[in-house]
Amino acid sequence: MSSGKYLYRILRDDEESLTGLSARNPEMTNVTVSAHVNGLKKSPNISTSASKKALRAYANFRMAVQNSQREQQNNGPAVKDEHFTAVEINKDQLIMDKGKEIQIFDLSRDEERDKYLTDGQKQFAAKYEEVLIMGFVPAEYVKVIDVKVMSDDEFIQYSNKTDFETELIAGNACQLNVKNL
Repeated sequence: MSSGKYLYRILRDDEESLTGLSARNPEMTNVTVSAHVNGLKKSPNISTSASKKALRAYANFRMAVQNSQREQQNNGPAVKDEHFTAVEINKDQLIMDKGKEIQIFDLSRDEERDKYLTDGQKQFAAKYEEVLIMGFVPAEYVKVIDVKVMSDDEFIQYSNKTDFETELIAGNACQLNVKNL
């Protein structure tokens, strides 16, 4: 699937849509796309999803990972957030206005995944229709939206039942060592 006019992102706790979006480490331009998809936090890329549905699935996965980490650290019972603060990015307008200042890696497309990722990374990028943006996204291209997390049943239907994310839903999260999310 190729991304359309809009891209979608769940905001980090330290992100504010009113000031625009930037990567955690925009100066680290020598980081590969593959390293970013592997979870490297010191990356010049901003992760987004090509569809709201993929973003909702990612929100479910992210919540499961956070709950697993919470349980491993004995920080209380799991939390089931129904909503995440997310943004819709007008990709077409961003490219038209800032095309020379940004770079887009559309990993929702088979050709891009084949070019930048290993076989093990391709499934994750495809499932969540990942599109990376290298460069600053000004606030004028960003609109806050409300995203409801997929139910566990929806997520299992969305996922291939042999995927490791499905294991999180089945209650085996503590067996995973998921880092840097």
